[in-house]
Amino acid sequence: MRSEKMRCGLGLIGALILASISVSPLSRAERPSLSRSAACSGRLLRLDRQWVRASARGLFLSRDQGASWHRAGRGLAPDVVPLVLCAAPSDPHRLYLGTLRHGVYRSDDGGATWRPAHHGLPEASIGEILIHPEDADLVYVATDLYGIYRTRDGGESWEPANDGLPVPLAYRTFTPRLVMSPVDASHLYVLIGAPLHSHRVDQAVYRSRDGGDRWERFADLPDETSVEDLRISRYDPRELEIVLDGKVLRIRDEEVEGESSAWEPTEVREESQVAGALDFDAGEIAVLHDDGTLLHIFDLEKKTLQFTPLGNGGFSVALSDLLFEEELGQRLALRNDDALEVTLPFRFPFYGRERDRMFVNSNGSLSFGGWRLSPNPSTVSDLPLIAPLWTDLDPSARGGVFLNATSERVVVTWNEVPEARTSNVNTFQIVLERDGRFMLSFRRVDAQTGLTGVFNGNVLAQILFGRSVDFSDRLPLRDSTLPAVYELFDGVFRDDRIAQRFYHSHADDFDMLVVFGASSIPHDVTDGPFVYYKPIRNDVNGIGQSVGTFHGGPRAFGSQGRLQGFLNMNKLSRYPADPEQVFYNGIYSALTLLARETGRRWTAYVNFNDGGVESSALRSYANEWSFFLDTDASVMGGNNWVDNGDGTFESLEAALRYSPLDHYLMGIRSPRDIPDFFLIIPPDGYTRRTASSPPEVGAIVPGTPKMITLQQIIQVEGQRAPAYPRAPTLFRQAFILVVPKGETVSVSDLEKLDRLRTEWEIFFRIATGGRARISTRLKTSP
Repeated sequence: MRSEKMRCGLGLIGALILASISVSPLSRAERPSLSRSAACSGRLLRLDRQWVRASARGLFLSRDQGASWHRAGRGLAPDVVPLVLCAAPSDPHRLYLGTLRHGVYRSDDGGATWRPAHHGLPEASIGEILIHPEDADLVYVATDLYGIYRTRDGGESWEPANDGLPVPLAYRTFTPRLVMSPVDASHLYVLIGAPLHSHRVDQAVYRSRDGGDRWERFADLPDETSVEDLRISRYDPRELEIVLDGKVLRIRDEEVEGESSAWEPTEVREESQVAGALDFDAGEIAVLHDDGTLLHIFDLEKKTLQFTPLGNGGFSVALSDLLFEEELGQRLALRNDDALEVTLPFRFPFYGRERDRMFVNSNGSLSFGGWRLSPNPSTVSDLPLIAPLWTDLDPSARGGVFLNATSERVVVTWNEVPEARTSNVNTFQIVLERDGRFMLSFRRVDAQTGLTGVFNGNVLAQILFGRSVDFSDRLPLRDSTLPAVYELFDGVFRDDRIAQRFYHSHADDFDMLVVFGASSIPHDVTDGPFVYYKPIRNDVNGIGQSVGTFHGGPRAFGSQGRLQGFLNMNKLSRYPADPEQVFYNGIYSALTLLARETGRRWTAYVNFNDGGVESSALRSYANEWSFFLDTDASVMGGNNWVDNGDGTFESLEAALRYSPLDHYLMGIRSPRDIPDFFLIIPPDGYTRRTASSPPEVGAIVPGTPKMITLQQIIQVEGQRAPAYPRAPTLFRQAFILVVPKGETVSVSDLEKLDRLRTEWEIFFRIATGGRARISTRLKTSP
């Protein structure tokens, strides 16, 4: 069981000393709650004079307040591992037990006898249970992969309550946190961490105002924070408390009784048929030419965004054809990365406050209360700000920034201003009207990246409630009181559109698409990590991933069902010419990096049974093998460790091949052939390296070895299915090269990628010990 599952309800009684003959003393997380909370994720209940305790070894009862215990649990399967124990607030003799792999059990006699209550539940860990305060038959559970399930008949049947939630999850992050409003039992909140791809988890709070029938996104949380708890404040029933990295973040729900602002739904646009004459196959490489849809680059040229203030302090936003003020006015003396304060001829209302002065920033924005000199756009701003196009502009090199002010309107125009150290041209303007309306208009924009949007100056509110929107595809937006509305044109691949374009001219014959950008692209084409794997479909049980589809499934990518994953390998210029040359993190070559991202299809997501407790210690936060795991130098992490015999271990090799455990998870090796392996347990206080440290040759670490068997993993995850030797051993990948708009593919790029492609087929065969093959041959549809 994960550590986050070992939490109790509100309040803890003092320390308990148990004279137990069969179980250990209570841990801090097992101490009973003093509150009649409807939700719980603890392991001890106090029912009058009888206490019930759930442990990894089963259920136990005490009738003398913990002085002695005896085994209970009549009716439970012999191999049940209890995780969470709850009593119904309206009937303290009605108990529900969440388990590791056996769903939910129910007791109507205070825990003396039990019966299964899991018809309709998926095979998943039940880490949290929430019971209606007045109806003991209405229960919600949170699963680690498949979201929220609800029963209205005391567990006789269960139904998913996931409409609006991003589930199923591609792999485990943390058990969703689930709470109920104490003033309205139909008002629920859940905190979920949904994997976007192999390096990013989207953490957000969702809200339901109808008992779980429908959920809406309520608050965004920072990606790289550790979620510890979600709870309702004991002092204010309308206030949520989120514990992140040991700190409490409080969010007040002001709209419990009313309507929330929402995005206006729009029709889904039909994809243009752009298989196009420019797209072709160069041998076994599919070459796709961007037409403005394959990379997320600026696409508002010849358009105007119109912002209209509303009485509640928000805006409505609409998109129209270009409206442009031709009278530019006087040129402002702005240099590179510069700002100039301007007095307004009227008081301009913006986010509920009237402004009589503003700063014109050379890098494409207006701000109030201070200047913004940074050439690097940010999706949060501590200043109220309007950004037509925030990017690295240099008005001192060419063109200029102009101001035309009258008693009714102020026009600021960036006229033929280039990006710094380039010769491109960018002409756009912002018009401020006396009544609070403003327009952002774009006549010509050669810049591909930048940010367009508005910000209220409250950073915390922007982090929690700011919204990224596609201005060309998600308007009109009505009645928005959001603290930030923006589009960041980051230049990254639009994975689904690349795949859709590819399938216009190729058959649905591939398990994975492997996509590179041309060397001429001036920026990275990933959204943060160097490379990533995006899961799309999983039909394999027993590998720590949920079975199902993700990110819209294969059809969202143009596949009729076969596609399993998408690899964004960034642009080719980031790679050396020699595929075997080590260049990334001092340990990975292009071949081993491609092996790592391909391997994410199956590994490393598994947990293991550590003495009855489900443990994730084998893997890091990024779902790679722990630095301390002996993996025979797997490309998926860990190292090839040798015991020095003096309490230390040395890593002899790193990131060279797939390990025997990888082989099992890939389905290419029998479980009987997987040797035991060990995990180094460093001494308390050792911080020089962590489980998330990258593989490293020559590292020496102190610790003791903990032996682990494959059976311990199977006890948690179940047997792999399909199992060896019925699982496939041939995998098909298509190599794709995306060329920027207006350019043609270079011969050097084709030669470089084709060398990597051909050597990759050989490397994969060797890395799997000859047990599996990769085919990168293209088949063009008739």
